[in-house]
Amino acid sequence: AEMLHGVEAAIAEEANFVEASLIELDDHLTNIKRGSLYEVAEDMDPGYVGDRSFRVMFLRGNRYDAKAAADQILRFFELKHQLFGKGSLVKDITINDLDEDD
Repeated sequence: AEMLHGVEAAIAEEANFVEASLIELDDHLTNIKRGSLYEVAEDMDPGYVGDRSFRVMFLRGNRYDAKAAADQILRFFELKHQLFGKGSLVKDITINDLDEDD
């Protein structure tokens, strides 16, 4: 494959960076999840909380600061539980989950 101005190399480097950030995020989550609603959600549906695009969303939102992303994920599940209850921890919230007061 031919490289034009190093674009292919940049894409590969970016993919490696994202993967390394995901590993770092997983390490932070492992260290801070004990007793959290994140851990409850993980027990309910590991695929939901471990979904790559779900985790990347938090990494991007925190400029790939894995510790900040991990902290935000824990806060996300706390707030989701507070607003929608335990049954909604591992499902995407839709307009149908809201009532007229929302």
